[in-house]
Order: sequence, then structure tokens, then C-alpha cells
Amino acid sequence: AVTGFNPTSADYRNNTCIPFALLKTERNGPFDMQIIDPQSGQVVFETKNVDNPWDGMDMRTNQMVPVNSTYIWRVNIYQKALGEPSSRYQGTITRI
Repeated sequence: AVTGFNPTSADYRNNTCIPFALLKTERNGPFDMQIIDPQSGQVVFETKNVDNPWDGMDMRTNQMVPVNSTYIWRVNIYQKALGEPSSRYQGTITRI
């Protein structure tokens, strides 16, 4: 997964956040993704649909998150691929 994105970018590849592995057509299984504010532990965004990636909006306030703020992303996969080591992944993402 990428570590930064710019919601105001004109390049669609850089203006939302969703781990690339979820976009692979062979994946095509149920998952959920959460974006978490590390300071409060609250969920800023959640989705179960690859067509609904995070665009930087905080669902708690309906406002864009601040520039240079970092969040935790978590993904739970409900149908692991053959040989996949885990069903839960996480990392960080910074809004640039």
C-alpha cells in the first residue's frame, strides 16, 4: 500500500487511498477497511467496497483531514487467497 496520497491531485492514482492488493481482480472477495485517527482511536472512514476508497474526508466532521496528518489503515480480508499469511493488514497513510 502507498504511504501518502493527495486528495486534491488531478491524477486519480494519487487522490484516494485503498491498498493496491484489494484492487486486483483475482482478489474479488469480501473485506472491510478502516481509517483510524491515531490520536483519538476513532474511525475516520470505513468501506467494504473497492469502488469507495478513502478520499480524505473525515466521516465524523464531513470535512477534509488536515494536510500532513497521518492515519492508520486496517484491512480485514474474509476470504484469504491460497498461501496468504494473514487476514488482517495495517499500515499508515499520510494526507499530503
